Amino acid sequence: MSSNPIDPTDPAVIAAEKRCKEAHDSHEAYERNIGEIIANQDWKTLGYDTFIDYWIGRFSDITETLDNRRRVVYAMLDKGNSIDAIADAVKGIGPEGVANLKRQKDSGMPAEKADANRKPARAKQRDSGTVFAHPGPDARAKWEKAAAILNMGLPDFVVFAVNAKAAKVLKGH
Repeated sequence: MSSNPIDPTDPAVIAAEKRCKEAHDSHEAYERNIGEIIANQDWKTLGYDTFIDYWIGRFSDITETLDNRRRVVYAMLDKGNSIDAIADAVKGIGPEGVANLKRQKDSGMPAEKADANRKPARAKQRDSGTVFAHPGPDARAKWEKAAAILNMGLPDFVVFAVNAKAAKVLKGH
């Protein structure tokens, strides 16, 4: 909390306190008020230096729904908070979940579509019939000619040729 004194009779302070209290009173009010708390930057109105300080002081006892957790984490990321600080402040999400949300946020994913459990994209698993080959120009010309003679596309020819070579090697063992 900041050392900045707040005036409890200030209408902005009264409204910020009301949003905080209502957010604690019911799930429906919480859903509505979290967005308003972030939009109005109530932490500043109530004398907190940062959103994360406000969150720890006012909401660390609450486990958010997934939708609200994403919005809160995105807001904390917007304020430049570290992954570990956010994971410590927001109940129900760890550093890996915050890192996943950060990655999605950085790539332009809106909070409402982000998934804290999403893992980074991995290369698609390919079946055993897929072969990647990068022939030089001379070899490629030979492969294309052979594929045409066999009335095959180049990818099918490469798989055929690899399988034929493998069968020949295995035949000798």
